[in-house]
Amino acid sequence: MSISDDRASVQAEVEAALEGLRRDLRTDGYDLQVVGLEGPRLDLAIRALEGACEECLVPQPMMQRMVVATLPARLQSLDVRLEYPTEGSGAPH
Repeated sequence: MSISDDRASVQAEVEAALEGLRRDLRTDGYDLQVVGLEGPRLDLAIRALEGACEECLVPQPMMQRMVVATLPARLQSLDVRLEYPTEGSGAPH
């Protein structure tokens, strides 16, 4: 899949698809942000908000599968990289 042709549209699709998961995470004290969308790669970061437990999320591979499952079928082939609160502010993995 090439996203370079209509990057703004793909960004909007990703943001809309993540809205429910983002809302659920915020309820539990976390923030989910898109930090990059380049080529076939989608970088996301989850941050613990004040007072949230940084180590209390489901295992990262499980969360990554949940994120991919929320994307529209045509975007599920994106290489999703997910940074967790316990990883600090480095590049998403």
